[in-house]
Amino acid sequence: MKSKKLNLLLLLFFSFLFFSCKARKTDSQNKINIVCSFFPIYDWTNSIIGGLENETSLTMLEKSGIDYHKYVPSQIDFQIITQSDLIILNGGSSENWIFEILKNHENHAKVLNLSEVLKNQNRLIQNNDSFDEHTWLSIKNAIICSNSIYEILCEIVPSNHQKYSDNFSLYREQLENLDSTFSSLVSSSDSKVLLFADRFPFAYFAKDYSLECYSLSDNCSENFYVTQKQIDFLAQKLNKTNLNALIILDQSTKDYARKVILQAEKPRCDIFEMDSLQTSSLRNAFNDKTYIYAMQKNLETITKCLISK
Repeated sequence: MKSKKLNLLLLLFFSFLFFSCKARKTDSQNKINIVCSFFPIYDWTNSIIGGLENETSLTMLEKSGIDYHKYVPSQIDFQIITQSDLIILNGGSSENWIFEILKNHENHAKVLNLSEVLKNQNRLIQNNDSFDEHTWLSIKNAIICSNSIYEILCEIVPSNHQKYSDNFSLYREQLENLDSTFSSLVSSSDSKVLLFADRFPFAYFAKDYSLECYSLSDNCSENFYVTQKQIDFLAQKLNKTNLNALIILDQSTKDYARKVILQAEKPRCDIFEMDSLQTSSLRNAFNDKTYIYAMQKNLETITKCLISK
């Protein structure tokens, strides 16, 4: 899969070089062109530039809603990236294709790699030889990343410093309040265990609130394979913890959850969804979905799970 994706990447890259003009295009309105790799980063940035849309062209690369891990770049993506003023990335392995573009094409854009920011603050969770790239599912990380976005925007357009500052102060307060609400919920709950009948991208989230989580697989690929042994394991946890709730990711089927429930002989067990923000599209953003809204919905799910006994 990786080989096919790399070959396509190279084909698109050289095709772009052949057909595109060497001269960099200039926006007729002199807008600052900001490129964000996917939804959480797009929404953080949009919250900080609010009210300055006439001066800013904000683009989200992975805008179709396809799973973050399976996105395949288009030729248009190459053009957008190479003509940008600022590129804001999560920096995980799923975005290696963006680094390939930057490495093979001269570009004078500033690049903000948010994983590097988090690494400098010891906020990355190591996973073998790499790190868990689902950093955005920690609200504490969202605060750190938003602060870095605010700082680089002020650096690029210092004349808008006050507006960026006002927007960021309000946004940071909203994130901090939500983080505090999660902390209060978990600390006041008798149960600190969550069971995922699915993949598990919530390691940062679980660590933030000292939650004990069990899942069918740590592999976050959509094509993860589940064995009967894994079904049995989660069914045993379901019985041992005396919980009556399983969690699946948004857009996942309930098939595995139903198998766990059947194995555990708990027909009244509930199945709830949590939004991993891996499949959020630009259409979602236009329909008023935000990072904070998604995490508030996750708060509702966590509340149901922790009291479901």
